[in-house]
Amino acid sequence: MRQSAHERPRLVRTIRHHGGMSELERRPGSRPSRRQREQRAYRLVIATGGLGALAVAGILLAIFGVIGAFWPLVLAVLAVVCGVMLRRTVR
Repeated sequence: MRQSAHERPRLVRTIRHHGGMSELERRPGSRPSRRQREQRAYRLVIATGGLGALAVAGILLAIFGVIGAFWPLVLAVLAVVCGVMLRRTVR
């Protein structure tokens, strides 16, 4: 008599580590160099300042009714995100 699918024992597969998975611990040389961190911080300063200035100009234009408030708010959120990334970079 054949067993139904629910009565058959399940096969257990073993998972082997093939070396392709990343380790949770940091490798000694994985940290960016000082020059790379400096360049990233500079780019984030430029991006944060530019997005912040555009957000302020957009908010002023939105107050005067020239444009809607959607894009200035998007720019302000992006400026905050870049600011947080900059803070994490220089910390």
